[in-house]
Formats: sequence, C-alpha cells, structure tokens
Amino acid sequence: KVAFREGLKTIKQSAFSGCTSLTELILPESVEYIGAYAFCHYNLDNEKEVEKDEEGNYDFDDKKEPLGNDTLTSVVIPDGVEYVEKYAFYNCNQLSDVTLPETCKIINTYAFAKCELLENINFEKVQIIADYAFYECDSLTGEDIGGINLSHVSAIGDHAFEGCRLTNVDLSNLRRVGKYAFANCNKLE
Repeated sequence: KVAFREGLKTIKQSAFSGCTSLTELILPESVEYIGAYAFCHYNLDNEKEVEKDEEGNYDFDDKKEPLGNDTLTSVVIPDGVEYVEKYAFYNCNQLSDVTLPETCKIINTYAFAKCELLENINFEKVQIIADYAFYECDSLTGEDIGGINLSHVSAIGDHAFEGCRLTNVDLSNLRRVGKYAFANCNKLE
C-alpha cells in the first residue's frame, strides 16, 4: 500500500513500474498528472531502433514492451487530473475498480487496455477516449449501473472498447467514432 501526503502534484513516467507487491494506491487531491507507464511493468528492447517524433526528439517509449501489473486492485484518481496517460494502467489484470474525477477529460492510448477484471469505472466528464483505451477489458459490462454513460464523450478512438462486454452505452454527444471501436462487443444492445 502506498499513500502520499497532500501536496504531491506529479507522478512521473514509469514511477511505479516494477513494484510487484503494490496492491493499493491512495493519491492525494493535489495530484494533477500521472505519467505514461506509471503503474505498468515493462521490458526494454534495447535492440529496437528508435525513431524521431514530429518535434525531432527520440521517443524511447518505443523500446518498451508493456507487461502489466498483477497486484493493483483499485485506484481513485483525484480531482485535478485532466487525463490518464498512455499505458498508465495497461494490463493491470487485477484492477477491478477505477474512480475518475470530474476533471478528467482524456483517457489516452492503451491507458486501461487488457485490464481483464475492470468492472467499474465512472466516466464523469471524459470527452475523448483514445485508441485501444479499454481494449480487451473483458469484465467491463456496465450491467450493474444500467449501462456505461459516455454522454460527455465526443470522440472514441480505434479499437477503444474492442472485446469488452458492454451491454448498453449512452453515446448522445459522440461526433467521431474510430474503426473497430466496439468490435466484438457481442452483448451490446
């Protein structure tokens, strides 16, 4: 169990990667940013070539092969966090409950992908769900709450909910939906 004192603003990239006994995380209200791969374990492939991004910088994330985390079971993300970074909780296969704050507007690429036991997540005021954000979250159904409320979401990326077991989804504000966004959601009515 990790609990932080009030005043912590940033959890940087890969901060808890490799913490294989971490089961509970208590984040203070002061946290505003959670970096990429923050709780996702990964291997580095040092043989892999790294390309420059649009700004001319090397993206060493390309060398990472995400593995996941099999100990974290629940997360409450505090008010003030505006987005969940890529791979932040990727393959946290014991994660079942996530509470997002009303300030969270964006869920980035692969943020919760392959969280097989994820059942409960509130989308509050989320506006953008990126590619593969909830890919293969097998337990995400929304049945217990009468469906998943995505009424504030205006864009859903490619494969975002592919393989989920969603039953009912409110997409009343949706303006863009990516390819295969709901592929293999066989229970969707």
